[in-house]
Amino acid sequence: MVDENFEAPRDAVQNTQLVLTELLANEIKHGRYAPGDPLMCKVDMRRSTVHIEVRHIGPPFEMPAAPVHPSLEMRETGWGLALITRLADRWGVSEEAGTRRVWAEIDLSVRASTSDTR
Repeated sequence: MVDENFEAPRDAVQNTQLVLTELLANEIKHGRYAPGDPLMCKVDMRRSTVHIEVRHIGPPFEMPAAPVHPSLEMRETGWGLALITRLADRWGVSEEAGTRRVWAEIDLSVRASTSDTR
């Protein structure tokens, strides 16, 4: 999923892999689109940020009104957004021309001083 040559702190690479997996799983499970509609993902390394994005044709969902902090120990499902909230520095949903975009960003500058690079 994330290229092994991705030069970033190890925890940023691992967090990127988990966030991308969760974004894809959420879209596959909850997305409202027809079989055969494309589901696209992209991971971009920017100057000090990793930008993760999953796109497909379909309506956006409503962002939670409050931070997602469910009591994870008591839940069997619903961990996806809580996990994304904990691992990503920012995430959101947008819609443009009928295409839904769910994205997350992980800042590298904070992690670079405390982690080994991959």
